Amino acid sequence: MRVWDGISNGRIHFSAQDFQQPMDTPMAWILENLNLHRAAVKSLDQMSDKVELIDRTKVVNINESREVVNSFNADDQSACPDWPVVQLDSGRMLQTRLLVGADGANSPVRKYSQIDATGWPYPQHGIVAIMELAEDTRPVTAWQKFLPTGTVAILPMPGNYAALVWSMEKEYVPLLKALSDDDFTCVLNAALQLPFEDLHYFLSTLKAGSVTADHLTSDLTNRLTTNAANVTSPDYKPPVVNAIEKQSRASFPFKLQHADRYIDQRIALIGDAAHTIHPLAGQGLNLGLADVESLVAVLTEAARLGQDFGDYNCLLGYSSARYFPNLAMLGAVDKLQKLFSTGNEPVAFVRSFGFNMVNSMPGFKAWLTKIAMGQ
Repeated sequence: MRVWDGISNGRIHFSAQDFQQPMDTPMAWILENLNLHRAAVKSLDQMSDKVELIDRTKVVNINESREVVNSFNADDQSACPDWPVVQLDSGRMLQTRLLVGADGANSPVRKYSQIDATGWPYPQHGIVAIMELAEDTRPVTAWQKFLPTGTVAILPMPGNYAALVWSMEKEYVPLLKALSDDDFTCVLNAALQLPFEDLHYFLSTLKAGSVTADHLTSDLTNRLTTNAANVTSPDYKPPVVNAIEKQSRASFPFKLQHADRYIDQRIALIGDAAHTIHPLAGQGLNLGLADVESLVAVLTEAARLGQDFGDYNCLLGYSSARYFPNLAMLGAVDKLQKLFSTGNEPVAFVRSFGFNMVNSMPGFKAWLTKIAMGQ
C-alpha cells in the first residue's frame, strides 16, 4: 500500500516486508461485499437445522413483551415481560432473550433501547465507483492520496479493475456525479496524477459555472499529457484509470457517531449501530468484525456456564472489551481527518515530516499495520 500527501509529497509505503515476509507475500486481502454475503449465507445454510433465515421482510416495530401482551388484552404466561418482541411486516412476532442491533447507523434497535449517540457529520461525502485500469497486469497495490478536499483511494480488485473511494467536499459531489463517465475519468486521473492546484482550479471553476465541463476536462487532458513526461518519482505514480464502469458511481455522507453505551437489558449493539467512523483508514468493517468476535466470546462463555446471556450483567464483558478501543480508534481517525483536510503550509510540513519519519521506521510501521488489521 502506497500512501502520500498531495500537498507536501510526504509518503509511506506498507508491504509484507514490514513483517519480515517476502515481497511477493500479500500483506492483506480486499474482498467484495458480495463475496462476504455469499460466505455468510453459505454458513447459515450449513446450520439450517439451528438457524431460521427470514428475508424479504421488514421490521415494523419493536416492543417489550409486556406491551404486546397488554395491547392484545391477553394473558400469555410464556411472555417474559422484559424480552423484546420484534414485529415483522408479515404480521409475525418474534420474542427474543437477546436482541442484537446490527442494523446500521440509524439503528431502530438503538432507538428502541433509548440509547443516545453523539457525533457530527463531516464536510465530505464519499464517491465510490468501479474502475478499469490502464495496466495490463492485475493490480496488487492499494494507493491512497491525501488532498485538502479529501482522500482518493484505489483498492485492487480481480482482473484489471479497482474500486474507488474518493472523499470529496460535499459541495462538489453533485457536480462530479453529473459529469459524463469520460469527464469523470479525466478529473479522477487529474486528482491522482496532477498537483492539487490543478484539481482545485477545475472544481472552483466548475462550481462557478463560467466554463463548460467539456472545456475544463480538455484542459486537464492537456495537463495530464504534459505531466506524464515530468514524473520524478515513478514509485509513487499511481495507475492511470482507463474508464469508469457504467452506473457504478454512487455517493454517501460521512459522519462520526458513537453510542453512549453498547448494551442494555437484553440489547447489544454492534458495528455501525454502535459506532460510525470516517473511512480514510478503512476501519469501519474491521471494528464491526471485532465487535462480533468479542460478543460471540461473551455469549459462548455465558452459555457454557448456564447463564442468562441476555442479562445486562452478562453482557458487560462485551461492552468493556470494545467500548474504549473503538472510542480510541474513532478519535484517532477523526484527528487524522482534520490534520489532512488543510492545505496550510506549516501543517503540511509537519505532515510530511511525520510521513517520512514513519516510513523510515519499519518496526513502527509494522505496529501501525497490525493495529489497522485488528491484530
